[in-house]
Amino acid sequence: VTKHWKVREDCFTINDGDKNTIRQNFLECVVKSNDMIRKQLCVCAQTIAREDYPFNWPGIMDQILQTLSTDSAANSWLASLLVLHQIVKKYEYKKLEDRDGLNKAMVVVLPILFEKASAASH
Repeated sequence: VTKHWKVREDCFTINDGDKNTIRQNFLECVVKSNDMIRKQLCVCAQTIAREDYPFNWPGIMDQILQTLSTDSAANSWLASLLVLHQIVKKYEYKKLEDRDGLNKAMVVVLPILFEKASAASH
């Protein structure tokens, strides 16, 4: 993924159908993976987020929100937060006006995180 996700004329590129399949199943793969694989998938998430989020990977935020809202398993939370972290890193050095894709998601994600953190601390 890290070498062949971005379209280049001089080398092999993963086709769009395969990219869609990867994006649709990515969070589930991170949830079900062991720690070593999960670390590698986070590197892949960074590449996919940099190239595709938000326009070609809009469903990832819905998947993250669904997992954070309904699933209480530690692996699910960890996977969601790791993928979210890679998306946030995409916007780390962007100007405020260029963070629209992140800002819209954070309006929904941050209250859920606050609620869960508050519940965990009591």
